[in-house]
Amino acid sequence: MSRTLLASLFTMFVACAFVSWPSAVAVDYFFDQYRGADDNEGTRERPFKELQKIHDLPLKPGDRVCFVRGSSYHGSVTIEASGTQEAPIVLTSYGEGHLPKFTNSDFDDAYGSVFRIKGSHVVVDGLYFHSGPSVPPTREGSDAVRKTGAVFVERGAENVVIRNCEVVDYPIGFQIYGERCLITRNYLHDCQAWLKHPNWGPIGIMVATSHNEISYNRIENYICSGGAYGADGGAIEIDFADIPKRDIEVHHNWSVGNCGFLEVYAGVCDIRDIRVHHNVSEDYQQFVFFWNGIDCLVDHNTVLCLRPRIADGVQTDSRTVFVLRRGKVKNITVRNNIFLVADGLQVFGLGGTHRWPQDFDQPRSHNLYFCNDGTQDDPCGKPLAEGEMTADPRFVDMERMDLRLRPDSPAIDAAKNLGYMQDYAGNMIPQGKAPDIGAYEAPNEQFKLRTPDNDSR
Repeated sequence: MSRTLLASLFTMFVACAFVSWPSAVAVDYFFDQYRGADDNEGTRERPFKELQKIHDLPLKPGDRVCFVRGSSYHGSVTIEASGTQEAPIVLTSYGEGHLPKFTNSDFDDAYGSVFRIKGSHVVVDGLYFHSGPSVPPTREGSDAVRKTGAVFVERGAENVVIRNCEVVDYPIGFQIYGERCLITRNYLHDCQAWLKHPNWGPIGIMVATSHNEISYNRIENYICSGGAYGADGGAIEIDFADIPKRDIEVHHNWSVGNCGFLEVYAGVCDIRDIRVHHNVSEDYQQFVFFWNGIDCLVDHNTVLCLRPRIADGVQTDSRTVFVLRRGKVKNITVRNNIFLVADGLQVFGLGGTHRWPQDFDQPRSHNLYFCNDGTQDDPCGKPLAEGEMTADPRFVDMERMDLRLRPDSPAIDAAKNLGYMQDYAGNMIPQGKAPDIGAYEAPNEQFKLRTPDNDSR
């Protein structure tokens, strides 16, 4: 081989190395509000300062944007770059102390969002969002409502993950218009601000598109008193009338003190294959509003409907367990759930005012019903179906919300085997001759019982 050819091959090798090397190496960019500066290099030793500096970063697959714990930021940024399945772009925290805090109090700045995600394969991990704005009364209609949220995932984005975050007092925590997104292990709580007065109370998580998963989240006290319905709000909502919604899984969530657990909006579009399982709900108003829905499953939930129809001194418009709109729902299958009610409530019976007639004649089996205060002899409200019973579920300690089953619970080994593998606390299903009714599986002696203190987050 000639010396000239060797030189040429060497030159080509070096050129290829310089072309491919930068795209193969992921970069960590660091932000520190207190000791950073935007003319720094963005290293851990010389971090950036302002949130908006993200707009200048050439983000690529595998890059991480790291915010120091103990810092706080105001405003909004849009993430347009995409990662890959193997190398997502990650927004996260570093250091010690409180999670980095983010807010955007200006609704005219990106509809009050902190992060608007347009790219795919983006992960938001371990951040704290607080004190978001309500929709101004000058905004007409509901369009602005469907554009806000502490983290807003734009339509067209896919495979976005939001995990291990905390949200406090944000009228919508996360709003998802992308597909194949995962919202998991977040803690959203204590929002009594209006999303938009008088018709919209605060919503923890809102999903508008297909193929999404909401799991292992803890949502508490999303409720606002007053307005058109006496009180409004809720933990989770599947919304936006014009986009078909299929294949949405809502599972292993903890919902307490919200103005309802789940609402599936009426709409004019096709809504089907919503799977609601292994959730714990102890809320005002409904467990699930199915204003619309076909071929949906409600399995292995533990539902307490014990709160009065009064929220902070204001009477709510409805007090019910289910709403199943006649002519809009079909094949809403309800199986293996525990329903504990009080104050004369029935699981398949209406309380309060509803605009449409209801269809409670949906397929169901192996549910347990009980009236906690003795005011209702028929807590089901319909003739019992296959495997169903009216009996005290015998929780370990209901007053402390320890809703595991005591060894003498009639729910043990009384469920239909539906193929689920883990209960709310992560215990294997089944551990006896058959699964247990409700969200928790009582353990056999050879298995260690997980407790509510070490389960979801």
